[in-house]
Order: sequence, then structure tokens, then C-alpha cells
Amino acid sequence: MAYIGMAEVKKQLVRISEALDEPVVIIGGLAVNQYVPTRDSLDIDLVCDYETSRSFLISLYPSTEWKHKDENANEYRPAHSISHKHKVDYPKILIGPKITERGAYKYLDWDQLKDGAIPFRVGDANLTKILVPSIESLCFSKFVSLMARDLSNKNKLLQDLSDIRELSNDDSFRLGAFLNLVVASSFDRELGVPLVTRLETIGGTFENSNIGKLISLISPNLAAKEMLVRSQVPSPLQPRPRKTPSTGKVRLAAFDLDGTIIKGIRHSWTMVWNQLKQPGDNSLEEGQKERKEKFRNGDISYLEWCRLDGQACREYGLNRGHFEKIKNVGHISVTKKLRDGIMLLRENNVKTAIISGGVDALLYAMIPDADDLFDDILINRFVFDEEDEFDHISATEYDWDDSKVGVVGKRRGLERLCEKYEIAIEDSAFSGDDFNDIEAMRAAGLKILYCGDTREFTTNADSYLPRDIAFMPENNFMKVAERILSGVAAERL
Repeated sequence: MAYIGMAEVKKQLVRISEALDEPVVIIGGLAVNQYVPTRDSLDIDLVCDYETSRSFLISLYPSTEWKHKDENANEYRPAHSISHKHKVDYPKILIGPKITERGAYKYLDWDQLKDGAIPFRVGDANLTKILVPSIESLCFSKFVSLMARDLSNKNKLLQDLSDIRELSNDDSFRLGAFLNLVVASSFDRELGVPLVTRLETIGGTFENSNIGKLISLISPNLAAKEMLVRSQVPSPLQPRPRKTPSTGKVRLAAFDLDGTIIKGIRHSWTMVWNQLKQPGDNSLEEGQKERKEKFRNGDISYLEWCRLDGQACREYGLNRGHFEKIKNVGHISVTKKLRDGIMLLRENNVKTAIISGGVDALLYAMIPDADDLFDDILINRFVFDEEDEFDHISATEYDWDDSKVGVVGKRRGLERLCEKYEIAIEDSAFSGDDFNDIEAMRAAGLKILYCGDTREFTTNADSYLPRDIAFMPENNFMKVAERILSGVAAERL
């Protein structure tokens, strides 16, 4: 017998619905299929607690009949792959519950997805225990996924984008209801420059969609890119209006990466070049120095600098394996007691972030679960293909900038995060060790020089240390966390 995958998956949804005690929400491709019949998916993405998922998996998929494997081996992020033992051609069932104990994705409220939800339809039957979010809520969840998903998952990102286009094209889609979800969740802060940059990186557009038509009507040149960029980025040293009063304590702690979180290096880019250079061949080093000089002279932008560096990385065969080699270099290590310190901050409701001009591939090689430790990571993203070969760089907006007025990129990043979480800039802390950290330090309420060498800083206007700075020379991140929570004023150097 030949099987149709979608039909069999829907049969499984009927079985699951009958086994549930309480209604649950379904998201992902199967939910989109309820509004876009041509959308195909074999993934069952239910939002439920751990015991609910465990209960229906045990009752519906006994080992006498089914082979069952959790591909992730992670109770908080399960990916159940279930195959029939006797029906050889039966399609594999993929169940990836969104476990509520782990918490909802940033900007999403699982309970809110039930507002206006409708029963999943299979033929003439309505599955009252499996609810499909309203078309606006589902489209919003796809936008959140588009902005949060790792850039290495290009195919899934393009599918998110396709889902957004198709859902917004449906005649029942209400633009006002959708915008209310965006604004109420503060997700609008993720749009503008970050959205344009992400679309450029994955090669996606909103063409052939109502959203794309709306953008083109409002800004025919967009390609709205230029208008979005200019509306989101302030002039170099323009102070941001204070929207939130200070609470008198640190609510956001941001950290540099190279030399701060990762010890034993000053610049992760240097480690990349060291991996790629060949004995007796100086062309790579000379090219890198030439591009850096062009940026400093104002001949090229930061984005162009990164694009050209990425081109060199590709030409010299950079791949993920190089970062494993860097990770194993003897003098490189993660700062001591990082996890203990981050957990202490988060237990005290302090948001944590990395703002770095470094390389994300090195961060994840050293700290694979960095996304779970830090609420936000603003950094250069190295994009690899399916064979783990380097493809291109998605450059950060928050490092060296083109203003020629100090180095304000990291300060902008700190301001952006404060706006995102409605935190006064005085209630932020920034820890760093190098020249391009200075402007962020000056803006933050608590400024920390962590294992930095004060002799490298001068009285020059662009490179002097703030006077009210906390100098912490010991490699012990727990002490940094304790200082952040102590409220003790910084020393004067």
C-alpha cells in the first residue's frame, strides 16, 4: 500500500486529540496547512507540558508496534522520531512538542496563542483538543521564528518567510490584529535594520505578498531598505530619550566576548587568520591589513570590510573544523565560573547579553549552549553550508562603526537592549577589556574593566577610561556577577 504522508500525519493528530485531557495548541507547518492547503509538513508541533507529551507518547506508541527515538535526547527540547515496525513504507512520525516548562519563545505567549484559536480540521471532523492559532497569531509566530532561528538553517528560514507571505495573502488576514500583536509584545524592535539584514543574508524577500505590496506602496525605493535603516539608526552620539525611570539597581548586564568571556585572546578574528595562513605565504595577512586600513581611512564601510573578509575566508577554505582547532589551543579558555555567575544574575532577574565584534562560530565552539545562557547575543554571524564550509558573514551593526566619533557601535547595542527591555541606561552594566568597549562603558551605569590592562589606555579623548570604573583584575566571573548585584559604587582610577 502507498501512503500519503500528510494524510497519515493527520490520522495521528486524530489519535492524539482523542488521548488528550485538555486542549493544546499546534503551531508550525501543520497549523499553516489549515489556512494554506498547499503547505506540506510531517512535523507535529504541539505546545504542551512534559507530562502531557509523555502520556500520549506512551499510550499511542507502544514499543511492540513502534520504534521511538528522541533525536535531541533533551526533555526540554524533544524531537521524537517514530517509525512503524511492521508497515515498512509507513511515513515516519515526527513529534516535536514545545515543552511549556522550558518557557515560551521570546516575544511569544503560549496562552495568548489560544485567543481566537480554532479546532484543527481533518475532513469533516473538528479536533476540539488540538487548537490552531488565529491566522494573525500564527503569522506573528512565524515572524518571531524568522528573526530568532539560527542563520545556518537557511531552508527553514526561507520556509518561515514563505509561510508569512502565504498567511498574509489570505483574505481573512487582518493587518490591524497582526500589528497589535507586534506592538504589544515589543517585537517591533526586532524589525527595521535587523529584518533587512536577515533578509539580505538568506536571500529572501516579501515579494508576491500583501506585506510586500504594502511596503512598496509606502516606500517604492525599498526596497524600503534605505528608509528602514535610516529610521532605526540614530546619529553617532545622539543621546536617546529616557523612556524608563531608573530603579537604582542593575537590570541588564552586557559583556564583551574576546578577552572578557573568552580568555587568552584579544581578537577572535586574529585566531581565524592564524588558522588559514600558509607557511611562507603572506598574501592573506597583507590582504587583511589592507582591508583594515581602508576601513580606518573611511574608504570602505564596516559591512564592506566584513564582506571582503568573508570572501577571503571562503577563498582560503574556512570551515567549522577550524574553530574546533582554535578551541583546543592551550592558552584559550572560557572565563572561570562563567556559568555560576550567569545563573546568579538570572536568578536575580538581571538580563544578560553579549555585545561583540567577534565571531559567533568561536563563541559556540567554546560555549555550545550560549543561547541558553544569554538573553541576547549581538555579534558577527558566520554562515556555513550543509557541509560546514564557510559561506558568508552576516555582520553585526554593533561594533566598529563608520562615524569617526569614537567607537559607538557597542554603545548603540547597549542602548538597543535597554530600549527592548524598557530599562534605563543607568540600570545597565557593561564589562569589557579593550578600546572598542569604552563608549559602551561610558554609557552604562556600572562600568567594569575585567582583566584589562589599564596601561593600554591613554588620555586621548577616544581611549581614556571612564573615571568611575570598577577595575576587576582577577579571572573570576562570579566576582563580576557579585559586583553587579552589590550596588557598590565603582572605584575612581
